[in-house]
Order: sequence, then structure tokens, then C-alpha cells
Amino acid sequence: MAALAHPVECSRGLAVQSVRRFPQYWGRWFASLGDDDVKETNLNIFYHLGAAISSLYAAISVDKRVLDAFSEVYFVHEWITTFLRETEEFGSLLKDSRISAEALSNIVQRWVNDIQSGVREATTFTQKEVSRFLRSKEQLESDFERECRSLPVFTVTPKGLYDTRLLIEKGEEKFPERARAVFTPLLVNDLRQAAKCLAFDVPTAMAFHVMRATESLIKRYYEVLAKNPWPYAQRDWGRYIAELEKLPDVSKVITGRLTEIQKLNRNPLIHPEEIILSNGPAGAG
Repeated sequence: MAALAHPVECSRGLAVQSVRRFPQYWGRWFASLGDDDVKETNLNIFYHLGAAISSLYAAISVDKRVLDAFSEVYFVHEWITTFLRETEEFGSLLKDSRISAEALSNIVQRWVNDIQSGVREATTFTQKEVSRFLRSKEQLESDFERECRSLPVFTVTPKGLYDTRLLIEKGEEKFPERARAVFTPLLVNDLRQAAKCLAFDVPTAMAFHVMRATESLIKRYYEVLAKNPWPYAQRDWGRYIAELEKLPDVSKVITGRLTEIQKLNRNPLIHPEEIILSNGPAGAG
């Protein structure tokens, strides 16, 4: 990591510190899931931010040499700098917290600069400096405690035996690889959207995407057996079944099941008053 090559850090023996103390070790604070705007919040990183600040608070005291607490000073500087960078897109939600973090960062930055320049190697923390640090620390804690409740962080509950991350990112992997080999991009997209809807408890939307995916698969089934792309302007479930039934190699069991799904599931589902609940259809009303 680049931070390990810091010249003052090496000269003070910080290179032998556990890399777990660096924010870079923990990765992104808000990591994207899949290819959309849904992000996973790493709450553990926020814990380590607080731990680093608390460690510095315990390490400084009036008349103690600044140099003796440089390890804690340096790590807090790294953590607050990273906090400000990682929360930039949430600036409107963490406005006061970021202002408080900036104030705390300015205090710590001066200590880092003085030690690097050799000015503070023999000096100690003053009462004024310790008090300012304590006030800034408490202000940041107060602001973040209030504003963190506005961060849109939710917990996705398990859905049966499904892996929650796979539901959100790669729902198509529910199917074996040999089946996925014939999936079209549109089909994969609908399967992913359906799986996300399942993860986030949106069953009506999930059922809609499942039906869209099924329709894409019917069309693909026709094109494989007919050995040519779908030739008609009309593209709907009924027409697909009708054209499939004209092909000599199509199983009557398959077309019969598709007709049953169309009448009992697909057609009622697209009715604007139909509501799908997690435990089954609620019906129109």
C-alpha cells in the first residue's frame, strides 16, 4: 500500500504496524452491488474510524511529547481523510458530520506537518490543543450520531435458501450453466431484475419480470427450432405459442404448459388491479 511507504512513518517504525489499522485495508465504505446504484455499506469500517479516533484520544495528554503519539496521530489523519472522500456523494445527508470531520482533520494535520518538519520532535501537547481536540471529537460524534440515521442503509433479510448477494447481483445463476448458454441478454436482464425484486420484497414486480423472461425464452425456443429469427411484427405470448405449434419438433406437452401459464398466470398478472404477495396472489379488488 502507498501509505506504508510514507518516509516519516518508516522512520518512526510504523511500517511494522498491522495493515489493518489503515483504512485502505478495508476497501470501499459503500460498494456497488451489481451494475446499478444499489450499494452495500460496510458498517465495520465506521467502527474502525471511531476506534482510531478513540485510540488517539487515549494517547494524547497535556505535557506528553507529540512525537510519542505520532502513530495514533498519523492513523487518525488517514481515517478522517478517507471518511471525507468516501462520504462525498452523501454530502447532503452528512453535512454537519463532514464539517466536524474537517475541523478535526485540521487539528491532526498540523501535528503531522509539525512532526514531519521536525518542529515538534521535542515539544508536548498543550492544554489548549488537547481541549480543542476533545471538543472537535465530541462534535463529530454528536453530528454523526444524528445524521447517520438519514443514511439510506437497510438490511435485506434472507429469502429461503437463496444467497442474498447472488439474488441482487447474479439472479440468472439460479439456472445451470448449460441452460444459461442459450439465454439472451434481455432474458438475463429480466432474471436479474426478478431476483432483485425477490431480495427487496417486491413480489408483483418480480412476477412481472419472470413472465417477461419466460416470454423471451419462448421466443428463443422458437428461433432455435425454426432455425431463423422471429419473422413476424406481432410479438406476444399467444402468437409465439401458435407459431410453435406449427413446428414439427415441438412437444405438445411444452406448448400445452405454456398455454396454461398464459391463461392462469401471465394474463391475470398484467391486470393493473392484480397484486402479488410474498405468499401468493392477492387477487384483484
